[in-house]
Amino acid sequence: EELDGGDVPVPASPTSLADGSELETMFGPWAMETGGIAENQGGGGKRRRPGVERRPGEGGGEPSSSGGGGMSTEELRALLGQHLQEMKAAWGNIESRVQHVEGVVKNQGKELKAVHQRQKQSDQRVTGVQAKGDATARKTEELEGELVKLRTRVDEMAAKSELAESKNGPDPWQDYLNHTKGRRHPGEGAGQGIQHPGEDRRHELSDEDKNSLILGGWLPDTKRAIIQNEAEAILKSETFVNLVDSTSLVVFGPRRSFGLLRFKQRDQETSVALRARMWEVITKIRHNKIALDSTRGEVGDGKIVWASFMKTPEARKRSAMCSLARRVVMRLAAIGKKEDGETFNAEALTPEGYDVDWGTGTIWHGPLKLASATHRKDADRPDDFFQLNQGWVDVRAVTSLTGVDWAEAVSAFQRTASSLRISSWNLGGQTVDKLALVEPTTDIFLTQEVARGDLGWTEQESDTHFWIAHRCKDQWRGTAIGISYEVFDSVISKKATTRGIAVLVKLKGRGNVLLGTMHGHTGVTNKVYQEAAAQFLTSFRGKWRAHPCILGIDVNESIRWGGDDQDGPSEILAGSANLNYLCDQLAGAGLRPVSPRVDDRNKPTHFPRDERREGRHIDAIWCRQLPVGEVQVDAQARHKIGTDHAILHTRVFLQHTKGRWRTPSKARFVVDTLPDTQLVDVDDIVTLAMQCTRSVRGVKYCMRTLLKLKMPSRKLDNLGTNQHGDRFIV
Repeated sequence: EELDGGDVPVPASPTSLADGSELETMFGPWAMETGGIAENQGGGGKRRRPGVERRPGEGGGEPSSSGGGGMSTEELRALLGQHLQEMKAAWGNIESRVQHVEGVVKNQGKELKAVHQRQKQSDQRVTGVQAKGDATARKTEELEGELVKLRTRVDEMAAKSELAESKNGPDPWQDYLNHTKGRRHPGEGAGQGIQHPGEDRRHELSDEDKNSLILGGWLPDTKRAIIQNEAEAILKSETFVNLVDSTSLVVFGPRRSFGLLRFKQRDQETSVALRARMWEVITKIRHNKIALDSTRGEVGDGKIVWASFMKTPEARKRSAMCSLARRVVMRLAAIGKKEDGETFNAEALTPEGYDVDWGTGTIWHGPLKLASATHRKDADRPDDFFQLNQGWVDVRAVTSLTGVDWAEAVSAFQRTASSLRISSWNLGGQTVDKLALVEPTTDIFLTQEVARGDLGWTEQESDTHFWIAHRCKDQWRGTAIGISYEVFDSVISKKATTRGIAVLVKLKGRGNVLLGTMHGHTGVTNKVYQEAAAQFLTSFRGKWRAHPCILGIDVNESIRWGGDDQDGPSEILAGSANLNYLCDQLAGAGLRPVSPRVDDRNKPTHFPRDERREGRHIDAIWCRQLPVGEVQVDAQARHKIGTDHAILHTRVFLQHTKGRWRTPSKARFVVDTLPDTQLVDVDDIVTLAMQCTRSVRGVKYCMRTLLKLKMPSRKLDNLGTNQHGDRFIV
C-alpha cells in the first residue's frame, strides 16, 4: 500500500525557505507582509495580507522590470560562502602582520638591552678616564712645582760658578770634561755625576748625537758619494736651506743606506729652539715626500726619503723588554683555564688590554704592574720577581692575571730568555705585514711566496720585525726573512739564488746564525728542480758551513715521516727522485730534518684551493749545530691571512754569549822618542800612542844551530829561519 506523501513529515533543512505558515509562526504576522519570499508550493506569486491591494507596477509572479526579483537558496549560500572566504583571508593577513610586529618588538628588546649594557660600559670607562685625568692633573701640578725648584737651583749653581770663576779664573780642562764626558758640574761633590764612557753611550746620547738627524731611504749598500750628492741637492732647496747648518751628510763607511745630518746651536739660539728647528726639518721631509733618483726603477717610482731623531741603545733595550713581557704573558693567558674549561682571562689575550710605557720599559694590565726595566721592585716581597737581562718580571702579578701555576710562569720566562720561536710559512702571495698581527710571538719568520714586489734585494722595517726580501727576475713571488727587533743586531752577509735566500745575521747576545728559506719548483723536470736545489745549497757550504743554521723549505714534494707511533726524532722516508736528491744535498751540507710531533707527522701542510685535490705534507724545517724542539703544524693559521699552507713552528735554544772586550788590553811600551808636540785633547794622545808605542811581541821557540844539526833532514822541511839564521817551527 502506497503511503500518501502528505502524511509523512518532512524535516526542514537549515538552508531551505519556510512556507508562509511557518514564517508567521516564527516571525509573526509581519513576515507575511514583506512580500519577498516565494512559496514552495504552487505558483511563484507573493502572499499579502488580506485587504492590501497590489501597488501599481507590481506583477503577480513575474519579476519586475527593475530587476528586484527574489534570491534563491543557492545564490544566498554562495553569497554567504564568498563573504566567509573574504573574512578568513582578511583575518589571515591581520594574523601574519601581528606575528611580524611581535618579532620586531622582540628583536628591539634584545637590541635595547645591548644598548643599555654598552651605555653602562661607556659610563664606567668615562668614570675611569675622569679619575685618571684628575690624577694626571695632580701629578702635573707636582711636577710644575718640582720644575720651579730645579730652575731655582740651577740659577743658584750658575751664580756660584760665576763667582768661583771670577775669583780663581777659568778652568778649560773642567769645561772640557763637563762638555764631553758628563763629569760633575760646578757646585757638585767630587764623587757625584761620574759616569763611564760606555754607560754614556748606552743610556744617553752625546751632545753631537742629540743634535743630529738620521736621513734614510736609500737602497742597501748605496755608495757614499750617491747618498751625499742626493742629500745635498735636497737640503740646498729653498725649503731646507735656512733650516740646516750643513748640506752634507755624514756617512760612515763606503756604502750605507742612511746618513747623519748634524746641527749646530746658532748664536742666541736655545736648545729648545734648536730642537724645534730639527723637528721642522723632519715635518717638511715627511710632508714633501721626496723620491730619491738612485732608487727609481729599482723600486717603482723611487723610495721616499725619511728623517728621524737618534735613539740610544738603552732606549731600544727598554722597548724590547715591554714586547718580551707582553708576548709571554699573552701566551700564558692562552693556556690559563678555569675549572669549567673556559679561558681564565680573555682580556689578557689581546695587546690592546696592556698599558705600555716604551720609554721606561714598563708594562701594566689594569692595576697590575707586570714588568719593568727601570722601576724599583717591591722590597717587601723580593721572592716574587724573576730577573731578565732587560729588567724584572712580577711572577705573582702574572699568575694572578693569567691563572697559570707559579712554576709554569717561571718556566715560560726561563724558556723565553734562552729560546727563539722560528716559523716557516708559505704566504701564498700575502704581504709580510700581516704576520706580526697573527703570530706576534714568533721571533724569526722564514717565508716563501711573499707578495710580488720589486726585483732584487729589499729591506722593510715594520713595528716589530726587520724584513729582508729578494725576488729573482724568473720568480713571480719572492722569499723573505723577518727577525724581531728584540733579537736582531745586524746583517753580516747575504746570498740569493733563483729559488731562495740565505742570510748570515748577528743576534743580540746569541752570536751569528745562518738563516735560509727556499721555495722548490713545481711542474718542472727533475733536472730543473735539482739544479735549483743544488744552486741554493751551495750557499750553506764553504766558509758558511761553520755557522749554526736553520732553514725552512717548501719542498713541493710529498714528505713521509717514519715512526708514526713513537715519540722522539724521526727521519724522512724515501720518496720521489727530487725529494731524495734534496735530502741528500742537505745532508751533505750538514743539515738534518726537524721532525714534527707525532700527531702532526701525517697532517697535510698544503691545502689546494681546488677541492678535487687532496692536501699533502710538503713543508719542512732543517737545522745544523742547533738544539731544536719538535715542529708543530698549525693548519688553522692559514685562514687568518688567506693562504693555502699551514704554518710550521719550532723552538731553537741558544745560550746567551757574554760581551767581549773590544779594546785591546795588552800592555804597550814606548819604543821611540816622544816628539815635542803640544797635546790639546784625547785624540792627540791616541795618535801619539799609535806612533811611539807598541805591545810586547809573543814569545816563540827558536831552534839553535847545534840542535838543528842533530835532527834528520826530512824534519827540517817544516822549519823556518829567522834573521839570525836560527830555525824555528812554522
